[in-house]
Amino acid sequence: MSSRYYISHLNVIHEVIDGEAVVINLEHGNYYSMNDSGAYLWQLIQNGFNEEQITAIMSEQFSISSETAKASLKVFLDHLLEEQLIISVETLPVKEQVMVESKEMVYNPPELTVFNDMQELLLLDPIHEISEQGWPHFAQNTLEKF
Repeated sequence: MSSRYYISHLNVIHEVIDGEAVVINLEHGNYYSMNDSGAYLWQLIQNGFNEEQITAIMSEQFSISSETAKASLKVFLDHLLEEQLIISVETLPVKEQVMVESKEMVYNPPELTVFNDMQELLLLDPIHEISEQGWPHFAQNTLEKF
């Protein structure tokens, strides 16, 4: 059985803009950029495709061997897992898969670039300290710090 990955929705916000994925990990304060190949794979992950399916799609989309696709996908997935942007889950139901529209792309190995220069600002954002009631109602455990 091929692994399926899901975006860590609780701590990760993301958007694909003009073929580039921009992702923020709110728990760690890092933000990320992905090249066009990485953004394409990110969307396939988001749309519920498993590792085997993504490998086949990559091979066809980029006209590369399945071995090349599988190897570069593994490196990319390992980096996403290491940064806690995705999780591997085998017990969740398979969601409806929507094929990602693709433009003609030249194959470049998918890349995830990590930025931490705004880490302190992102971690200071009050969204991390607010209860379900919203702003300006602070979470109870926040008040205990003072």
